[in-house]
Amino acid sequence: MAAGTDNGNRIEREMALVTVRYGGRATLDDVWTVARRHGARIVDAISGAATVETAGAPSVVEACAAALAEFGECEVARSAALAVPRLSAELVGATNTESAAAGREAWRVG
Repeated sequence: MAAGTDNGNRIEREMALVTVRYGGRATLDDVWTVARRHGARIVDAISGAATVETAGAPSVVEACAAALAEFGECEVARSAALAVPRLSAELVGATNTESAAAGREAWRVG
């Protein structure tokens, strides 16, 4: 999965819970539409407020939170970024057994 790659060496992801209080002409359907557009989902809702779960590259999480903030007051609880190294090109041509062994060796401590 290429989305979320900050550079060629790692894949980075974050998760956030965004609580948005909407009003005026905005509806829960409007919040749902924006959430879905950003690959997020509503995990809790009451009249006039919803909590949305979003995950992905830091830029994706930021974009989703910014879009939801357009509805009104927004509170964001965000995780730290998690990252794993990208698989090396040398492993692409290897068999599954070779890939598994190389992966274990790459993560071996000591």
